[in-house]
Amino acid sequence: MKMFRWLRVKWLIKKLGHRKRYVRFTAVEELGELGDARAVEALIRTLEDECDDVRSAAADALGKLGDARAVEPLIKALGDCQRGGRRAVVNALSMLGDARAVEPLINALGDVNINVRQAAADTLGKLGDVSALEPLTRALVDKETRVREAAVSSLGELGDSSAVNPLIEALGDINATVREEAAKALGKLGDVRALEPLIRILVDKKTRVREAAVSSLGELGDSSAVNPLIEALGNTDVTVCKAALFSLGKLDDDRAVKQLIAMLGDRNCPVRRTVAESLGKTGDIRVVEPLIKALGYLDNDIRKAAAKALGELGDVRAVEPLIKALGDLDDEIREVAADSLKTLGENNWSELIKGNVDDFIRLGESGDSRAVKPLIKALGTGDFFIRREVVVALCKFGDDRAVKPLIKALGDSDTTVRKEAAKALGNLGDDRAVRPLIKTMGDKDTTVRKEAANALGKLGNNLAIEPLISQLYDEQDEIRMAAAQALKELNPTDAVSQLILRLSNPSGFDRIKTAEALHVLGERKWLQLIHGDDDDFANLCNWGDPRAVSPLMSVISRTGKGCLDVRKRIAKLMVSFVRRFSSTELIATKWRRLHELIARPHTDSHEDKGSSSDCVYHNDKHVDRGIGLSFPEEPPTANPQTKDF
Repeated sequence: MKMFRWLRVKWLIKKLGHRKRYVRFTAVEELGELGDARAVEALIRTLEDECDDVRSAAADALGKLGDARAVEPLIKALGDCQRGGRRAVVNALSMLGDARAVEPLINALGDVNINVRQAAADTLGKLGDVSALEPLTRALVDKETRVREAAVSSLGELGDSSAVNPLIEALGDINATVREEAAKALGKLGDVRALEPLIRILVDKKTRVREAAVSSLGELGDSSAVNPLIEALGNTDVTVCKAALFSLGKLDDDRAVKQLIAMLGDRNCPVRRTVAESLGKTGDIRVVEPLIKALGYLDNDIRKAAAKALGELGDVRAVEPLIKALGDLDDEIREVAADSLKTLGENNWSELIKGNVDDFIRLGESGDSRAVKPLIKALGTGDFFIRREVVVALCKFGDDRAVKPLIKALGDSDTTVRKEAAKALGNLGDDRAVRPLIKTMGDKDTTVRKEAANALGKLGNNLAIEPLISQLYDEQDEIRMAAAQALKELNPTDAVSQLILRLSNPSGFDRIKTAEALHVLGERKWLQLIHGDDDDFANLCNWGDPRAVSPLMSVISRTGKGCLDVRKRIAKLMVSFVRRFSSTELIATKWRRLHELIARPHTDSHEDKGSSSDCVYHNDKHVDRGIGLSFPEEPPTANPQTKDF
């Protein structure tokens, strides 16, 4: 590779002698780009080329190569006033930065060519040799604006206080650009002698001059500039106002700090972002709280500026608010907040925040409980994809601070957010979520209802039993299965008991649905008994499960319009049924009630016509009570299988 490079350089050097100008020019340019020091001598010779553009290209290439051997040849070329390309020579000497070029460059300030004079003035400032001070001061009266402008700028670069008075005079130059550069140069010198002159030009007609003056007043660091700068805040030009804000931020003065704090809280202030940036420069601990408050402002630029300013101030009170700001919807604000936290010694956040949607996933996986606050903040954003990621992330912490935001998320417009919120609440295990999850079981989306049922099962609160039972009648198989599983986790015994009681429902269709629900809970036998017809209750009596006594008692205790023959038939079957299970605790506890229902004499009444012993009234106002069958007052003490009532 090196051999190929050298061969290329040799071939290009050969081209420097080509008869065609553009070939020589192209070869010079490429040699400058290659940066091979072996081309220096050939390029020095090319400074004598007959064409101006080739000589200029050679000077530029020598400047790029940075070889000190080129200094003297370039100085010689600069002194040849009969040839063009001298401006390129000056620029090359600037790149080389050799002190031997100072004197020739000073002489070049008197060159007939304006471009050469301008380049020389500009280069003398970069070389930083104070011997150029007087020549540059003389150049301030050059008839060409560009030369005066370059001279003013270079005097500022030299940093010598001897230039203050000439620069103050330059503030009165007829050209606005010269006045602007003079103001900037005085700011760099930082000499308080420039204070009053800079204040005077705050009324200059040109905006850029006023802006430069305002900025330089901040660089001087003198509190005498505070009041003029506060007045400049009222300038109609926003750029001047912003410059005044930055300058006030640099001044260690109570008046400046108070003014900036007031402006940050002013909603009508058009430059609050700049105010926040300026407050970060003050180093005053009083600005920490206002900047923390600004992290919650609606304007993205203000929040970003506040986050950056808090990092610059270095106050640990900003740590928690900045962590919360990691949940901001704006990618840049999250990155700035992470960088500021790193400045405050919290290095881990910058590894998690990369300014993309995966920031929230990484926060969830961080294991740092302080990430809960930014995640909660992000949950309130308008981006549904972010809300989805946040809900999943919050689930990983098990922090009860997430309960209320997650409950709120149950009402989110996005189905996935609602589903994940229900799932997360189930994992958190907080009873505050029970009632909201019960309400969510009425969600229009099947997957959401399913997750709500699963969550209620995990929470283990008996308030959910009745609502979950109602879900056992849902049309969707997956909902019924989820509700059944939840009931098993909750209290399956209570759920089964309530369902068995529902087998007394007058509607045959509802009894079938109840039997199906029991089947889902593992009670499969009921589905074999219930067919939705008049034989359902007889089947319950004949089956022989003592738990059937509850729905049967409900059947024979009904008042209102009914059929005495049906109630008698069920009661007769029940007499045999309870005799078989009289020794069981379940039957024993219900014995007195059974006696009251079965042995009580039958009365048939009508709200309008009084009572009768016969069932003669069969309308909505018909009420009959009692059956009038023989039934002992106390449970039999003998073997229930042989004892006869």
